[in-house]
Amino acid sequence: MIREGREFSHSLELECDAVVVGSGCGGAVVAKILSEAGLSVIVLEEGGYYPQEKYGQFTPADSLRYMYRDFGGTPAIGLGDTPLILIQAGRCVGGSSVVNGGVCFRTPPEVIQKWRTQLGLTSFTQEHMERIFEEIERELQVQPVPEQLHNRGVLKLREAAKKKGYSSLTLRRNVVHCDTSCRCIFGCPKDRKQSVLVTYLRKAQDKGAQIYADFQVKRVVLRKNRVLGVEGHILERYSGFPLFPFFVRAKLVVLAAGSLGTPLILQKSRVRLKAIGRNLTLHPGARVYGIFEEPIYGWRGAFQSYCIDHFAKEGFKLISIFPPLGVISATLPGFGKTNQEHLKLLPYLSAFGVMISDESHGRVRTFFGKPLITYRMLPRDKAKLLKGIYTLAELYFEAGAKRVYLPFQTHPFVDSLEELRKIDFEKIRAKWIECGSQHPLGSCRMGSSPKTSVVNEYGACHAVPNLFIADGSAIPTSVAVNPQITVMAIAAKVSEHILEFWNSKDKLLAKMKG
Repeated sequence: MIREGREFSHSLELECDAVVVGSGCGGAVVAKILSEAGLSVIVLEEGGYYPQEKYGQFTPADSLRYMYRDFGGTPAIGLGDTPLILIQAGRCVGGSSVVNGGVCFRTPPEVIQKWRTQLGLTSFTQEHMERIFEEIERELQVQPVPEQLHNRGVLKLREAAKKKGYSSLTLRRNVVHCDTSCRCIFGCPKDRKQSVLVTYLRKAQDKGAQIYADFQVKRVVLRKNRVLGVEGHILERYSGFPLFPFFVRAKLVVLAAGSLGTPLILQKSRVRLKAIGRNLTLHPGARVYGIFEEPIYGWRGAFQSYCIDHFAKEGFKLISIFPPLGVISATLPGFGKTNQEHLKLLPYLSAFGVMISDESHGRVRTFFGKPLITYRMLPRDKAKLLKGIYTLAELYFEAGAKRVYLPFQTHPFVDSLEELRKIDFEKIRAKWIECGSQHPLGSCRMGSSPKTSVVNEYGACHAVPNLFIADGSAIPTSVAVNPQITVMAIAAKVSEHILEFWNSKDKLLAKMKG
């Protein structure tokens, strides 16, 4: 049973071996592994608990309101020639795994090699990580998207990419017997997506882990730089109003509140490390739509099913998407009758996204208890994004599209390849690009030095014993792919180290008593 904030009418004190802050991809993995090893585990989640029978009835607006942070759009403020980037992050039991597209990429070998050779994280061997990837994929039942789930727009782009000689692949997702609801980002209404809510967290509960929803952790409680536990407030779910304080006494604290939440907790805990909140990467992305003569019915099929990875070495990928119709309509030009004319084309619309592997960095700070995020896009990352947008638009025309919608304020759509080529992309300002992110990473990154990182390669905090981080904030660089599997693998690796630490501590105590 998952305990919810509304069940409590008083302050609360709890005790356990390990308290895990956050129940998403990182926290769920830690909870399962530690509880299976016999530790008493408490998982604290700031968001609410929504079982499938409840979120399956949500409208898209309900899902954005209740299951996402900041209604699905936490802004990263652009510094210099940088777009405003809206970050989508889950805020519920199960975290973003409940409301993502289910895409599962392993961390590319070249990224792991970079961590080893350039960052000195020598425990990241390909062999070790492959073993972890395989275990995670078994738990999540990761499998390729079936051919029949490619919508017509995807098939047209696939054929155009093939003619151009672009390498591509069918995506792998943690979805079993997809029923083509095409609403992955609002929670699968039939639980076909194997989120950590229905996999890792359930197994953690079977081994005794306790999960509390609506519990917002404010800070790690320290005494003489030693961990005592965590404290915060039980929230009224719908208003976010703090009701009653709580304190969880624990021998170990594992922060898994994500790249937006973990640095805030550390800052409020007055952990003194310069890198906290810095080095944020986002995988900025943008959408491109193509309009065809014949109906596409893009909502018939998988939300995401196909990737053109030909440009991976240049730093960007092209990935199929099909956002909800309400989201699409909001991104089409004009309003009133003008917007209505564009909306008539929805059955003929295909959608793809470009996602870059960013070298740029942002920062997360505390502002009245909330994350204040800033991000400065480097010129070379802007160039990647623009090339990806142009490449997608060109492919759409090659595939037979009669119109392409661009994510630019200045050029909302073009009706021919010639018209596209007349646009001077070098003069497009980044601030004119409609841009989003689903992959905030690295704000408490791993590293060998406490001067430039927050935790070591095993997730242990440089400044505080018994404090660990096991979420996307610990990932040391952009990973160039959707990071769900990477986050879970990092959490599994951190958990292995925690158990080694725990067992060595027990052996030492037994030896002292003997």
